[in-house]
Amino acid sequence: MPQVPHNVQVTETLVLEVSRVLIGLALAVWIGGTFVIAVTAAKLFGALPSRAQAGDLFGQILHALDRAKFVAAGAALVGILLEVQVAGSTLPQRHVVRAVVLFLLIASHVFAVMVVQPKMRYYREKIGDLDSAAEDDPWRRKFQREHRRSSRANVFGLVLALVALMIG
Repeated sequence: MPQVPHNVQVTETLVLEVSRVLIGLALAVWIGGTFVIAVTAAKLFGALPSRAQAGDLFGQILHALDRAKFVAAGAALVGILLEVQVAGSTLPQRHVVRAVVLFLLIASHVFAVMVVQPKMRYYREKIGDLDSAAEDDPWRRKFQREHRRSSRANVFGLVLALVALMIG
């Protein structure tokens, strides 16, 4: 077996540690942000007298978290690529599984932000005054359907992030 120079081993160890930190930070943002959003939604909608006002404010907060999640997704992808570059075919199987879980996590976020949320905004505009819209208003029903999809995508993302953290 050929001898690997010490400086190469140190560099590879450092790169793998950077990868671990990047993925860990990405998951911390994802998990922590999702919990903060869940608590924020409950408090906002309970405290503000208007659902429309609460929804507008919550939408702004959610938009900021969505941007943070895209940065976290980038960090996770860089972490995965560093692992693959250093370890190659010797990458442990659990890291391969974690990479698949992280890709699914990112895909679910892209779906929520690029497909579901634009529909929600469009339907919300069509409703007009959310506080006085009838429960059977077709735009309100469409909005509620997309809201449920968005909530499920966030819960699915949280579960994936927790799984990736446990595998890590």
